[in-house]
Amino acid sequence: MKPNYAFPGAMSESHQNKVSDVSVADIGIVSPDGRDGMIQHAQQFSDAHIPFIFAQVRNADVLRRGVITLY
Repeated sequence: MKPNYAFPGAMSESHQNKVSDVSVADIGIVSPDGRDGMIQHAQQFSDAHIPFIFAQVRNADVLRRGVITLY
């Protein structure tokens, strides 16, 4: 049986949070969350030149989008 890593609720609202809402960030972590939030946060870290770690994901579509950068 395959484990279920999808947790409904707050995860589906993560795209409403923005990296720019934080005044100072030296490093970021994009961890498993809502799909849109993960893509947006990775792009926002990259645009802001903030190094970040992208945690393991099960959805290869996120990787194919080409927005993931690990400094």
